[in-house]
Amino acid sequence: MSRRIVAILVALVALWAGADTFKSFVFYKNGEPVITVPVVDVDSMVFEQPAYLPPVTPPDTVPDIPSDTIPDIPADTIPDVPEPPQFEMVDLGLSVMWASMNVGATTPDDYGNYYAWGELEPKDYYHTINYTYEGVDIGKNISATEYDVARATYGNEYRMPTQWECKELTERCEWSWEQYGESGNWGMKVTGPNGNSIFLPAAGFINYAGEQRIGYYGSYWTSTSEKVGESYYLCFEQGRVDATSWDGATYVGQTVRPVSGSMNTADKLALYDFYYSTNGDEWSNKEGWLTTAPLSEWHGIETDAHGRVVKISLPDNNLSGKCIIDNRLAYLTEVDFRGASFEQVTIDTGTPIKQLTLDNCMAEEGRVENTVAETLTVQNVPAMGRISGTLDNIELINCDFNEVEQPLVGNDNLKNIRIIGCRMHSISGRCDSIYLDNSRIEKYWYTTTRKEFSAKDTYISTLCSGDFTDGVMMNFDNVTLYQPDWRNITITVTCSFEFNSYNWSENIK
Repeated sequence: MSRRIVAILVALVALWAGADTFKSFVFYKNGEPVITVPVVDVDSMVFEQPAYLPPVTPPDTVPDIPSDTIPDIPADTIPDVPEPPQFEMVDLGLSVMWASMNVGATTPDDYGNYYAWGELEPKDYYHTINYTYEGVDIGKNISATEYDVARATYGNEYRMPTQWECKELTERCEWSWEQYGESGNWGMKVTGPNGNSIFLPAAGFINYAGEQRIGYYGSYWTSTSEKVGESYYLCFEQGRVDATSWDGATYVGQTVRPVSGSMNTADKLALYDFYYSTNGDEWSNKEGWLTTAPLSEWHGIETDAHGRVVKISLPDNNLSGKCIIDNRLAYLTEVDFRGASFEQVTIDTGTPIKQLTLDNCMAEEGRVENTVAETLTVQNVPAMGRISGTLDNIELINCDFNEVEQPLVGNDNLKNIRIIGCRMHSISGRCDSIYLDNSRIEKYWYTTTRKEFSAKDTYISTLCSGDFTDGVMMNFDNVTLYQPDWRNITITVTCSFEFNSYNWSENIK
């Protein structure tokens, strides 16, 4: 009997005998204690023979596998490995980094390959008859998708630039027509705000008639499409750069310049456009704008719990130019642009803003165009242009209108018009009720009023007839009506009125 078994038997006998000497069991491995178990915690002990373990086969004894037993892997199941890019990514001080070469190029002035929009391989012939996606909608933005040739060629880190990213490149960078090196191709040297630059060769394009304008015209795809068969593209020639061309036929072969960096959200893209259209470089405070900081940290921006923009508050911040806000800011509910000098304001977020107030923010003859709101209030504008859009209610306070012909245009389904402290050449439209207070309508009147017309301390010239639905209640308090030509109108006098007309007694009863 081995020494180990004898030791165990002795211990067991002592335990069974109730010897006080044994207080716990100590288990050893390689002569070192590894665990101690109190005797009182042990109900029983079982000793078993360990299972047989076969010896490990040494590496040099691994049997050979016959080659004819290895199955063939179909070629179409082997994933494509993108080729490593030869270009560098250049930081121009913009929202994304730009590659130093075109897709397929080997030097910065090399034209590289030409691609139809959404296709991943160059072709010898470019026509609608061999365009893979003729008449097919593959999306409004193919950047970083399966249709992105930059991503397919070089990997997920790279992608096609969006229309906005090309627009940023044209608007924030300096462009100069140059030859690359002493004997290179001609094109545009693009220098960013931080002084770094890239070179875009004038590679032209290829259509069914062959190569076009190569050497003196650049034509680069963006990832953004307006409609099936047409896509935005960046184009340039000596003395002209245009990042807004939208009618690029998608079957045409054009060059592609990769970018890297995450695509901005719809809100951020809209704010970038707003910044440039309102001359953001001249703002008094632009802290956080055009940076990677969260939008809530951009000066004047408030967001909801999901990071969507709900308010833009930039009073007295030297805004000018055009204020254009579209449905990318779908959650916007409030703006404050006091002290701005806008030539144009267009706000259509896709959902009517309940209360849109434009206070002292219009330049001389500035216009509100194609704006959508439940109630639009325009106030404190000394020289206002016209107002158009889809509006339920219009409130004008302390405004003088320069517009001679119908300052309120396209508002035929208004519920209410309130004009307080204003001077207007004319007024037009259809609405349920009109309220005038301390105002002056200089010459023409083209309104149709359905329910109520009220005027107080107001001068109204009516050389042209107003149209009032039967049963309209008319209230006048200290009002001068000059040359009215209204027929079959019942006037309810609440205080006093004055008619200055040649024929009022014949036409008003």
